Amino acid sequence: EGLEIGVLVEPVGDRRPRAPHRGTRSACSIIVGVLLAIVLNNGKIQKFLTARRITPKTGHASVLADVIASHPDAYFKIRFKSGGHVTGFPRKYSLDGGETMIFLSKAVRRPPKSPNGDKQPPEYEIQGPGILMTNFDDVTCIEVVKGN
Repeated sequence: EGLEIGVLVEPVGDRRPRAPHRGTRSACSIIVGVLLAIVLNNGKIQKFLTARRITPKTGHASVLADVIASHPDAYFKIRFKSGGHVTGFPRKYSLDGGETMIFLSKAVRRPPKSPNGDKQPPEYEIQGPGILMTNFDDVTCIEVVKGN
């Protein structure tokens, strides 16, 4: 008798679209992340917003924070109008750009000269873990001193 001829048909539901290679997704994620970091960190968006008076703030938290970040191994000498100074290693500092505060560890203090013209007293080490500076009204300058 005869042979039956038929057509082999695949079911429609069995075909799945191929997912992109996992390496391609990872590479795209890395590229997008790097591009976003470049765009957000170069300050152009912040400059645009500031120029349009959308925000008065800059992209920097504070000048003090920028200086400390630029010199991570340095000591800071804070000089006062009265002639005294405090030298120490910045452990903690404010980043909000509002109230300036800095905690100096390994701190040394030199008292101001006496008003009657006596010799300036010698430096002495601060007892305890350090000193928290909260008032900068009397500060004339902050020197960056290279550490050991």
